[in-house]
Amino acid sequence: MSSKRGSPSSATKSSSKRARTYPVINDYNRDYQDSEADVTLISSDGLEFKVHSYILMANSIVFRDMLIIGDSSDRTINLTDEIMERSSTVSLFLQTCQGQTPKFSTEKEVYCLYKNLIAFSKKYDAPPIIQLISASMYRWFYEKDPSPYYMFRIGIMLDTPEIVAFAIRNGRNRAWSSTIATEELVKATNPVATLGHVVGDPFISLSSWSLERLKEVPEAYVFAMLRATRHGGTDPEKVADGFFQIMKEMGEYTV
Repeated sequence: MSSKRGSPSSATKSSSKRARTYPVINDYNRDYQDSEADVTLISSDGLEFKVHSYILMANSIVFRDMLIIGDSSDRTINLTDEIMERSSTVSLFLQTCQGQTPKFSTEKEVYCLYKNLIAFSKKYDAPPIIQLISASMYRWFYEKDPSPYYMFRIGIMLDTPEIVAFAIRNGRNRAWSSTIATEELVKATNPVATLGHVVGDPFISLSSWSLERLKEVPEAYVFAMLRATRHGGTDPEKVADGFFQIMKEMGEYTV
């Protein structure tokens, strides 16, 4: 009786065909599939970005050193940080490397995307990207009119006192507000009854910030803000000027 089972070779071919997988292509990495590119970045969520080495080397000191020292026959770089090295951030980093100015739209987007882009750019020592983001902050402010509070926080992330001073200077008449229920509002306006922002107090006073957000501010910035507020009170211009002068005195800013 003849067997109906396929030959070993046909079974192997069938199994191989089923096991074959293809790289995931989506809106993040679709523009980075050039077959002539000589470097492949693999984001922490598994997407491949085929990039020309000269783009990475021109914008990042760390990538430049990795590519100079590394094995030229295997230029695959696996990115592993599950937060800052996901495909959305890698895509934004590469767009910026190619001169596409970051477009800030909403305050939420700034923190979902640009916070990670800044962290990524710092990790891979990419001064051109940091400079481009810094320049974009002013355009974002004039086009979208975000809260100076967000400018302040981004300025700290960028470690750029000029942006922080700009945020302070434009923080006039800005105070913490809330949409919470009336019975909770009384507590939120009492500095010793809440660990959140003190509703009704001016943004430029760090003593009105929530404990969670205040922990994000480096000590040097805290000192400069407290001393500048003591000097300028509630006058944003005086506080901004004082803050910037103190940062220079501490060596936190050099021309």
